[in-house]
Amino acid sequence: MRVIISTAHDPTVLFPAPGSYDWAPGPQELPDHPRLERSPLEARLKAAAVEVLGRRDYVLRGGDATFLVGFRAVVEPIRDPAEMFGDAPSASASAWACDLDGVDVLERGTLVVRLLSPATMKPMWVGICQADVHLDASEPTRVRRLTYLVGLLFEGLPSGNSGSGDSSVEDVTC
Repeated sequence: MRVIISTAHDPTVLFPAPGSYDWAPGPQELPDHPRLERSPLEARLKAAAVEVLGRRDYVLRGGDATFLVGFRAVVEPIRDPAEMFGDAPSASASAWACDLDGVDVLERGTLVVRLLSPATMKPMWVGICQADVHLDASEPTRVRRLTYLVGLLFEGLPSGNSGSGDSSVEDVTC
């Protein structure tokens, strides 16, 4: 399976560990597609995030969260990746968004994870994972793959205030 990972974050934001997070309000941006089964997909994404962020000393907690986590799965290609920053990205987001190396189109099967500021609801970090989607895989295989891919994404989450963006292409078996 070929996996392309690209991440970028606002360099003015610190991601202290340990810290806390909560889910972005409202429904996640997951397609209402019969073969993707929206509810199980959202549950798998959240379970993977809890596991991976827990390894980085982040705990799921409502209220005074360090950041909010939101997901988007792409079914139809998106020609303008700036869409993942919201309707009107701020000038500062535009500056660091260019760190998403080589991401010109969000292809079908792309997973976008956004960490949002609880105060402004603006993205502080964006991770993009483009991988082959195998809808015929068994449930345990889907869970294992998704947890692995979310883990790859969160490797690009900075500790403190280091680096700006990260991009990689990997051939993996999971």
